[in-house]
Amino acid sequence: THPLRHCRLWQIPSDVSSRSMSVSPPLLASSAAPTTTVSFAHWNPHYECFLKEPTCRRNATASLARLLASGCSPTGCANGGLDFASVIEFEVADYEPPAGWESIGLAQTCGHDWATLFYDARRWKVSAWSTGCLAPGRSFAAGVFAPAGGGVALTVASAHFPQTQHNASAYAEATA
Repeated sequence: THPLRHCRLWQIPSDVSSRSMSVSPPLLASSAAPTTTVSFAHWNPHYECFLKEPTCRRNATASLARLLASGCSPTGCANGGLDFASVIEFEVADYEPPAGWESIGLAQTCGHDWATLFYDARRWKVSAWSTGCLAPGRSFAAGVFAPAGGGVALTVASAHFPQTQHNASAYAEATA
């Protein structure tokens, strides 16, 4: 199984104002309105890959480059490829994404955490961005993007949410 196989396609009606747009997947457009299809991927190779095994680091770096360059994984993201990739704990500060791709947050923050948002800069123009901490040890990277040809702006985030299955108070601490 390919580790980067989870892509999500969203369709956004071009006549929807950003104030009224919901973010529950998939956002279905009426057949009368033209749409923009947006594809996302999310991947967390985990920090152990970069600390314990040089082969893992090399393979993870190559896998991310293939994901971004090819447009998606073997199982999805049709209609022109990938637009955004949320990558968590990818601990390669000197990583250079393929041509046409840019990143927000490719750095260690919030202690030892990494949250990086990659975007296809040929298709999307960023107007604002932010990085920070959701909670101690949990980072995020986010941006406001508009299609290069014009259209509805989107806010896209990459976030390393606290693990709550083993610590019931983590959610309360993160949202306080």
